[in-house]
Amino acid sequence: MNFTTHALVGAALGAHVGSPAAAIATGLTSHLVLDLIPHHDVTDWRGALLDVSVGAATFYLLRSCLAAAGWWGAVAATAPDLEVGLRHFGLWRGRCGFPTHNGDHLHGRWPPIAGTLIQFPFALASLAFILLG
Repeated sequence: MNFTTHALVGAALGAHVGSPAAAIATGLTSHLVLDLIPHHDVTDWRGALLDVSVGAATFYLLRSCLAAAGWWGAVAATAPDLEVGLRHFGLWRGRCGFPTHNGDHLHGRWPPIAGTLIQFPFALASLAFILLG
């Protein structure tokens, strides 16, 4: 899944569990679960820049709607992709540490259009939960 989707789901779950420690655990777990769903990841720096920009703008707009646990959930849900970003820039060589990034587990892949569209329900449902919660 993309940064924005991971961040929104992590924030919604973090807000739901309420404590920062539980939000971190839930955010990391949500990253694992979302990666198992067939999807499409960005493949170049332009897509990554667009995705992170949309995610950052979304969280800037949501800054007054989220308590600390929501923020921690978002950070934890997106943190595993740091190793992916570092790999794209040639700064991470060798095996990735996160289970769905290391090649040992299925990391769902779909063609670009379908694999991107599958992320919208997760992102929109999470955004609605944040705004209505």
